[in-house]
Amino acid sequence: MPAIQEAFTQYKDQGFEFVTNHIRESEYVVNKFLESNHLSLPVVMGKEGEVYDAYGTKNLPASFFVTPEGKVKRIYQGEMTKEDIDMWVKEILPKG
Repeated sequence: MPAIQEAFTQYKDQGFEFVTNHIRESEYVVNKFLESNHLSLPVVMGKEGEVYDAYGTKNLPASFFVTPEGKVKRIYQGEMTKEDIDMWVKEILPKG
């Protein structure tokens, strides 16, 4: 999560959006986790795992990289490094 937070801060003004999806956790637990880890990422609550089911994701954590047109460019299952995130974000950042 720290690498994702760092990337969120770095890219949020460049046309890239990060949204985290927490499943099967209460809003209270998620908010406490965000607060205790100093995270300010947007969060979608998916208590039943709808997003993961829709994309056939079996392992957590899972990250979805989506183009501005809404096309899923990459699904990555597992922990990511900042270098991974940078490389994949740059693949879909608006050019210009």
